[in-house]
Amino acid sequence: VRQGGIKAVLRAMKEHWTNAALQEEGFACLMSIARSGKIKIKIAEEGGIGSVLWAMKVNREHAGVQNEGCVLLGCLADNNATNRATIASEGGIQVVLGAMQLHLSHAGTQQDACGALASMTVDVQFKVKAAGEGAVQVIVRGMREHPENAGVQTEGCRALRSLALAEDYQVVMVKEGAAAVVMAALQQHVAVPEL
Repeated sequence: VRQGGIKAVLRAMKEHWTNAALQEEGFACLMSIARSGKIKIKIAEEGGIGSVLWAMKVNREHAGVQNEGCVLLGCLADNNATNRATIASEGGIQVVLGAMQLHLSHAGTQQDACGALASMTVDVQFKVKAAGEGAVQVIVRGMREHPENAGVQTEGCRALRSLALAEDYQVVMVKEGAAAVVMAALQQHVAVPEL
């Protein structure tokens, strides 16, 4: 990190936007160092959030890029209000929802995207933004597509729980079937303590 590792990874990603394997490796590399708050800030300051979002847009058909991108965005958003604001202002919520819609049949994408949304929607303004962009419907659809997958159900419930804290959207959540999928998840996965 001190010797320019973040810049080097981002530069390689920028030079090879359409190389999905390189983008996945770049995300994994950044993810491996993004555990501390200072490193998360450094990644964002170096343009990492914009790079992740652009790589996800360029490689939107590649489920692996979408998975790894969602994991990294969730990590960068976790416990970091500045990064959450940057992700939201640069269209991150839309990118994550787009990944979920395009890769509905891919359980890994659904799980990782729900996890990212849960981390990205801690603040009220981002709950409202996500709900206004159809997050509840997209999450419910993903959970219905993968009822047997405990990871999808756990992260889907976590994302819905985050959105439910915005009182204005609790009625929308019931209308869109969120309560029903949460109840189904709880009944199907009784042995999963995270639910």
